[in-house]
Amino acid sequence: MYFPAALLIKSSLTLLLLTLLAPVLFLRGLLPYRRELVFLGAGMLVFLGASMTSDLNIGVRHVLPVYPFAAVLAGACAWAIAKSSKVAIYAVAAALLFQMVSSLRTYPNYIPYANEAFGGPDKSHRYLADSNVDWAQTLKQVSAYLAAHQITDCWIAYAGVNDDLAPAGVPRRPLPTGLALMAGVPQAVIPTHISGVVLVGAQDASDMLWGEGDLNPYRQFQEGKPEEMIASAVLVYRGNYDVTLAAAQSHVSQIPMLLRQGMAERAVEEARTAVALVPDSARLKAQLGGTLKRVHREQEAQQAFAEAMQMAKMHRPNDQSKQITEMIAEFQQPEF
Repeated sequence: MYFPAALLIKSSLTLLLLTLLAPVLFLRGLLPYRRELVFLGAGMLVFLGASMTSDLNIGVRHVLPVYPFAAVLAGACAWAIAKSSKVAIYAVAAALLFQMVSSLRTYPNYIPYANEAFGGPDKSHRYLADSNVDWAQTLKQVSAYLAAHQITDCWIAYAGVNDDLAPAGVPRRPLPTGLALMAGVPQAVIPTHISGVVLVGAQDASDMLWGEGDLNPYRQFQEGKPEEMIASAVLVYRGNYDVTLAAAQSHVSQIPMLLRQGMAERAVEEARTAVALVPDSARLKAQLGGTLKRVHREQEAQQAFAEAMQMAKMHRPNDQSKQITEMIAEFQQPEF
């Protein structure tokens, strides 16, 4: 149900209302274009139905062909309603005016758009992630925000791998990001506590890259209320924060580079340091197991994997077990 849910959140209320009224108007004889309705309805349902068979839940952009059919159908419904009475003309005009206002309020940040029923663009990160909200499109706006507020130093977890921040003139101390970790890009090792201005991109605030619950090192920012939002995609906080799990992940990020350099013991040491920082983290224990497996310490690796699974079942069995199982299965692959 991912794509229907994403469409419900990211489509304007006017478009949703007019499109969903089509069957009602047809049954009441106000929309007599049977062949055209079948064509438009079939186009939407076939494409949406085919998309729903996929488990690629990473953006409403994958079902954009639904919108031309919906727009034509909504236009037909608006015209049919407007023809019925003078009051109906005003109702349609009000709906279209609402559409215009919704669009203008969102300008120029259309990527994180969410309709008003879900709180608008500033709340879209609570429901969706990836290209629905934050696709590293806000660099210039982040730079402009920092300049306007005379912020010369901040911590930031951004949607990219952080290498693209310096050319954009963003004064920052980078925090580990999920994409960088997935790409095997080493991140700067950070302390367990940070203070000052903290910027967290919606991508990293979400569970998509890190996993649910306490697998996510930025869960406190996801659950907290930001002081401000930059372009509806970057959350702004000020204060003192415990980021021990993020610090542990910064140590984990060193491992691929150390392994490529043939520094096996250093890699294992970084993995053990990460586990020592957060001993009850199933993810970190699994990553230790993966590191041990890479250096051919099979028995120790299997023990670490077993402990990771036990932790996942103990702490959040519904949230973590599947994710940790998938992580361990990936580590077990020969090509890993």
